[in-house]
Amino acid sequence: MNKYVLACGICLVSTATMAELNVNVTRQENSQVTTAPVIAQEQNTATNVTTAAATDTVQTTTLEQGFSSPVVAEPVIQPASKLETGEENLTKRILGLNYTHDSKPFIAFAEAGIFGFGGGVGFSVNPYIDLTAGFNKGSWKDVEFASFELMDGTKYKMDIDTDVKSFYANIRPFAGKFHVTLGMVNQDNKIKGSLEPNEDNALFGTAEYVFDDATFDANKVGKVYGSLHYEKKTMPYIGIGWSPALTSRFGLTTQIGALYAGKPTIELYPENGNLAVQDKDHTTTLGAALEAEKESFKSNLEWFPVAKLGLWLRF
Repeated sequence: MNKYVLACGICLVSTATMAELNVNVTRQENSQVTTAPVIAQEQNTATNVTTAAATDTVQTTTLEQGFSSPVVAEPVIQPASKLETGEENLTKRILGLNYTHDSKPFIAFAEAGIFGFGGGVGFSVNPYIDLTAGFNKGSWKDVEFASFELMDGTKYKMDIDTDVKSFYANIRPFAGKFHVTLGMVNQDNKIKGSLEPNEDNALFGTAEYVFDDATFDANKVGKVYGSLHYEKKTMPYIGIGWSPALTSRFGLTTQIGALYAGKPTIELYPENGNLAVQDKDHTTTLGAALEAEKESFKSNLEWFPVAKLGLWLRF
C-alpha cells in the first residue's frame, strides 16, 4: 500500500514538473513576440506617470501658495499692424514707380523769357531726373532801340513773334537744385524790322549806316528793311539751371542755354531798292555790303540764346 501511494506521488510530481516546463517555454516564446509593444506601452505609461506627477506637483505648489485657480500661460501679444495703428506707409507707387510717402513728383510751372511767357507740366522720375513739357508764346510790335554806334545815328524797329514748344529732361547730378537740361524744341519764330536814320541825332551831323565796315549816307539809302527766320523747326537744346525751393511745394527756377538752330534765312534790302549806292570811300556798293552783312549774321546766329525765369509748384 505504501509503495502504491509512493508511486502515485512520484507520478503526480513528474506530471506537475512537465506541465511547469511547458508553461515556461510557452511564456518565453510569447515574450519574444510581444517585447516591442510591451516596451512602447511601458514608455507611454512612464510618460503619463511623469506628466501626471508634474501636474500634481504644479497643483500642489499652487495650493500651497494659496491660489485656488490653476496656472494658465499668458498669451503672446503680437504687435499691431501699420494699418491698425494708423501709421502711414513709408512708400507709395505712382505710375508704376516707388516713392516715399511724402514725395510730390508732379510739377507745374510758369515762366517768362526770350521766347515770351509760358508754362508747362513735368514729372520727377526719381531725385535725379525731371521730365517736362512746356510752351512759350510772345508778340512784340514796333520794338525800338538805338544803335550802339551812336555816331551813325541808326534807329532800329522790330516786330517779334515767338511760338515755342519744348520737351526737356532736367538732369540733377547731385539730386539737388542744380540741373543740366537736355531736350528738343519745336519753334515757329519770326522777326522782321527796319533801320532808319535817327532824327534825334542831328547833333552829330548827317546820319550814316555802317554795313560790312563800309559807311553809307543814310539820306541816300533811306530805310533798310530786314527779316529773319529759321527753316529748321525742330532744334536740340542744352542749358543749365538752378531751381531752389521756397517751401515744400513752391520754388524758383532759372535757366540759360542755347538752341542749335542752324543758319537762319535773312533778308536785307533798301527802301528805294537802289543797291548801287556807293559808300563814302567808294570801295563797295550797298548791295555787296548788305550781302556780306547777311552772311555775318547767319554765322553768328547758328546758336540761338535762351534765358528764362519762373516759378514751380510740386504736388
